[in-house]
Amino acid sequence: MNKWDDDGQTTTGTMLSDVLFNPGMIFFMLFLMVLVFVNPPKKQTQAEAVVKMPGNIMVWIRWPDYVDVDVDLWARAPDDRPVGYSNRAGNAFNLLRDDLGNTRDTTKLNYEVIFGRDMPDGQYTVNVHLFRNGSQLTEVPVEADVFISYGSRAESIAKKKVVLTQVGQEITIANFFLENGKLVGKPDDTHTPLRAAVGGP
Repeated sequence: MNKWDDDGQTTTGTMLSDVLFNPGMIFFMLFLMVLVFVNPPKKQTQAEAVVKMPGNIMVWIRWPDYVDVDVDLWARAPDDRPVGYSNRAGNAFNLLRDDLGNTRDTTKLNYEVIFGRDMPDGQYTVNVHLFRNGSQLTEVPVEADVFISYGSRAESIAKKKVVLTQVGQEITIANFFLENGKLVGKPDDTHTPLRAAVGGP
């Protein structure tokens, strides 16, 4: 005759369930361990990391899409010439693309990006300039953001919205000082012309 335990099950039934359950759990855990070792999580390669963070400094601007307006981004690193549409590469900065508004643009998205390969100590300046206003807008709103990288982490150090109202107008987004790859003090927007420094038309 079977003995009953406190849960109303027979002792034989409890032992049988333990005998079947415990080895099953062991095999399941072994299966998970083998699965992890056979198919480990994919590690990010150095090439992939470069694609995700192509520079130590990134500056981007955006203005309304689908309008025929050419806004130019300018940036200058310490002891270097300003980088923009007429001088697309410097010692530290590179202009990724000169967006001309609707001209030679199949996406109709309006933005420009500058990347910095290095972060030498000293003062940096970032400006925007209204080159052409084919849509005859009375106001051209522009968003700008400046990022610096700390390894795999990027931090915004200067973000600003400005409004350009006439062709030829140049507005300073930020002047900032870096030392040992870190921001010193707070950025300011004291007007610092860059386009004239390279004799842009």
